[in-house]
Amino acid sequence: MIDLHAALRRCQKEADRYRLLAEQSTDLISRHSATPEWTFIDVNPAIEPLLGYKAEEIIGTSGYALFHPQDADNLKTVVVMLYIVMAFIPTLTVIAINWVITSGLKPPAEPFGMNRVNQLK
Repeated sequence: MIDLHAALRRCQKEADRYRLLAEQSTDLISRHSATPEWTFIDVNPAIEPLLGYKAEEIIGTSGYALFHPQDADNLKTVVVMLYIVMAFIPTLTVIAINWVITSGLKPPAEPFGMNRVNQLK
């Protein structure tokens, strides 16, 4: 029989470990809604030195707000394809994400002003 309390403690310990890794990382780590808006649910503190935004400013905005509008349109198409891939072949998700990163879809050299982000909320 499974000791539910022990299992819960192990899960909490593992969640705490991953949270600490994300919070201390110098790489941008974020979670987004699984919706067409791709809304930021959570983002680590690395966003501030990398893009100039505080996490509180970004949470709730569309993930596409940080891309040039033309790149955002292309990325939306890629995301739809990614959802299809994930639905049929979940193990290819990392490959598909890597393709997005290496396909030339890049954020602008300087982040948009907060006016741009606020327009897309």
